[in-house]
Parts: sequence; C-alpha cells; structure tokens
Amino acid sequence: MKTRKILEVDDFSSLEHIFGVEDKNLKFLERELKVSIIINPEGVLLKGNKNNVEGASDFINPKGRIPRACPWMNGISHEGRQAKLEL
Repeated sequence: MKTRKILEVDDFSSLEHIFGVEDKNLKFLERELKVSIIINPEGVLLKGNKNNVEGASDFINPKGRIPRACPWMNGISHEGRQAKLEL
C-alpha cells in the first residue's frame, strides 16, 4: 500500500540545497530513498511504502517542515564544523 506525506516548505528556494540545481539530485534521492518525490505548491510530496516515506521524511527534514534556511544546507554542522553529506 502506498503512503503519501507532504513536507511543508517555508521557502521553495531552499529546496535547491536539498534537490540540487535544477533538481539534479532529485532522481538520485528517489532511487536511494525508494520513494517518489514531487514538488508542488503544497510542499514536497513523498510517495512510497510507509517505511520508505518515513525514512525519506526523516532524511530530508526530521522536523517535517523544510525551513527557510538550515545550517547543514551550507555545509556547516550544528557545532560550526564543516559537514559532508554521504549516502
């Protein structure tokens, strides 16, 4: 059974930090997280099986809402050190 979840977005320009310029990372994330990711006016829609949708949601933003700016989007960890995202 397919599950759907919408992540609210405060500022759609912040999505570039997650999905890449012109959504270049989108297909990679869909493949690795095993979900469909659809960006629409309501936010970011995740579709797939329940466990994959919840995992993708936690990966993209554990708070369930993509804020205007996140320090990790700029490659800085919460402790102010350089951060590197690896899957």
